[in-house]
Amino acid sequence: MGDNLGFLLTGFPGLENSQHWFAGPFSITLLIACFGNIALLFIIATEQSLHGPMYYFVFMLSATDLAVALTVLPKLLKVLWFGSQYLSYNVYIVQLFFIPFFTALESCMLVVMVCDHYVAVCNPLRYKTIMENQFVLKIMCFAAIKVSLYGIIRDFRREFPEYVHVLLSVLGITVPFTLNPIIYGIKAKEIRRVILKLLRSY
Repeated sequence: MGDNLGFLLTGFPGLENSQHWFAGPFSITLLIACFGNIALLFIIATEQSLHGPMYYFVFMLSATDLAVALTVLPKLLKVLWFGSQYLSYNVYIVQLFFIPFFTALESCMLVVMVCDHYVAVCNPLRYKTIMENQFVLKIMCFAAIKVSLYGIIRDFRREFPEYVHVLLSVLGITVPFTLNPIIYGIKAKEIRRVILKLLRSY
């Protein structure tokens, strides 16, 4: 293989002359995702009262979302802002592994969080016993093994223009890691309390 082996990314097929207009919204998306998820990671890691199973899952979800954002958006923004279409073979292989891995891991974490909420609502008296640290670790290991064994394959119907499929694929990846810090982080009462306490301290 030559050193220059790689791929040319077209961006949104059929919108090559106007796709730069997407650069602004996707840049804002990256900033929101990075700020929101890093803030959640910092708050959960430093606040002792949040060191429990529920918030371990939120922590893992935020770490996964941040990884997805940093895997997908930087190259997309280079294409949209600067027209940098070349993607080296090595970078392609890395993205080919990590994008499905992290998106599938995110789905697994959401399933685990549903189980956590189910136990908290249906069996609250035994919640701490059931959702002990070792059990949480086993669930996370199971999710990681599950993700490593299975990939995600998405088939899109061909009734729509190609750029619609590409745009929907990008939105399907980027929207969740932008909204998850709000849905699963700030809306949580304990996390919101810590954020308000930090804001008042300044």
